[in-house]
Amino acid sequence: MLLPVQNAKTMHNRKNAALSSLKFFTDIKQIRSSNIPGELSVKDTNIIQAYRNNNPSSVIRSFSDAATTGVGNCKELIAIIYSSLYSNPRLYHNSDVMMCRINNDYGVVIVTNKFIARHMGSFKISDLSLETMIVDAWTRDWYFPNIDTHTEHIYNLRKEQILTPWQRDMRSQCKTSRMSIHQMDILADPQGGPY
Repeated sequence: MLLPVQNAKTMHNRKNAALSSLKFFTDIKQIRSSNIPGELSVKDTNIIQAYRNNNPSSVIRSFSDAATTGVGNCKELIAIIYSSLYSNPRLYHNSDVMMCRINNDYGVVIVTNKFIARHMGSFKISDLSLETMIVDAWTRDWYFPNIDTHTEHIYNLRKEQILTPWQRDMRSQCKTSRMSIHQMDILADPQGGPY
């Protein structure tokens, strides 16, 4: 499938924004994902879970918790990726960045054309445009679910590495499940006022 030049440019901007945002987890803070076998010991997981249970749910708190402990679950990691992508100048004029839930459980960030998905309620990823990108901070994955492998290759929109079992599983769930916009209190503190 051939894409119009503007669509390909938009997709490359989204890809580059995702790569720079994911560097925070791998190069800058080296934040590991909880619940992935081999990433953490049971003792580490218990200590971190106790720490997390004492903190409110907000983007700022998630960022702080993950940076402090060096570990994050999918909710904390999508909050960080969301804030990074939402503020990325490459995405200002042609993208809507949303935190989404899959079956009210697992979280990803979706970058799509402005205003397409905001008012859809529950939706399938196939309902969105070809240029839609999913960023999964927990598995360190990014991809364009609505284009085929050949198109990915032609436009250099493909990851260079082999997918892990977790990445394959999450990609499959994103393709087949219904999603919903996930609202997270961005500036909350334990007393409910501004952070």
